[in-house]
Amino acid sequence: MIDKALHYCRSALQNVSRSFALTIPLVEKNILVPILVGYLEARIMDSFEDEGVAPAKERVRHIRKVLQVIQDPDSRRTARRVQELVAVASDLVANPHYLDLAKNMGTVLDLHRTMDPRAQLALARWLGTMGEGMEKYLGKSIQTFADLDDYCYYVGGTVGALLTELVAMQSTALTPGQHTVLQRHWNDFGLFLQKVNIIRDFRHDLLAGEKLFWPREVFAAQGISPQEALLPVHQDRALAALDQMVQKTQHHAPAVREYIRAIPADYPGFRNSSIINFLLGEETLARVRGNPDVFYGEPVKVERACVDRILADPWAQFCASGN
Repeated sequence: MIDKALHYCRSALQNVSRSFALTIPLVEKNILVPILVGYLEARIMDSFEDEGVAPAKERVRHIRKVLQVIQDPDSRRTARRVQELVAVASDLVANPHYLDLAKNMGTVLDLHRTMDPRAQLALARWLGTMGEGMEKYLGKSIQTFADLDDYCYYVGGTVGALLTELVAMQSTALTPGQHTVLQRHWNDFGLFLQKVNIIRDFRHDLLAGEKLFWPREVFAAQGISPQEALLPVHQDRALAALDQMVQKTQHHAPAVREYIRAIPADYPGFRNSSIINFLLGEETLARVRGNPDVFYGEPVKVERACVDRILADPWAQFCASGN
């Protein structure tokens, strides 16, 4: 059963996230399952939160039910809760890969139960905080950059906190100084990656009727609405708004570099996975900067040759990019 669950989770990861499918398999074996399960459970929760066809109260109910399953996987009520979520998933989750994952929540849970109790507790705590943020921003728009940082903490920073805790509880080489640096900057790592995605996906999110993640104040400063940013007549103003978003995101990069350098020597796989995510974020940020395609074209992607170069030697690319 465990081999079957692990096989399913690995294949589901390939379907729901190309970027994390590149990096999660690189991490050390003693943290691989918690990171894999944590990502997939967060994706399940996010699938129920994202679907605008359901009223907010109903989505909150589903988020809380997913969290009950994660936080108490051995409860006698867990099987019933999973069945209830699977039953409604087809009506709520449009993306076929996300739907398949939601319907196989029980299989993910089989792998979840194999984890060390400390890892289970860490997942329950940080995904619980993520769920609190999802509920908060179902009824709250992002008006300011402070709101954006708060939102990104809930959906991205919590991931950085979880990963840091998993490494800290297992590493035998982590020094107090390194631990202090990791604790200081895990939120910057989460905010950086989340903001890169928010910038890249602006046009897609707006046209799909999804939640607007750019702060309203960035458009107000340019005297346009988010919808008007998609009109070529407002290109100069839209690009000015983009420039501000890029600056606010790049602000986190030095802290992320410190975080990566503080990863202990007995976790080179985790370090490489962190480098790859960071460098792909930086490459994406470089390509969206001043790029009208953010508003008028397809989402910007990093070229395969660049990806391959980073994957070939992450540490060398990290050191070279910092010069």
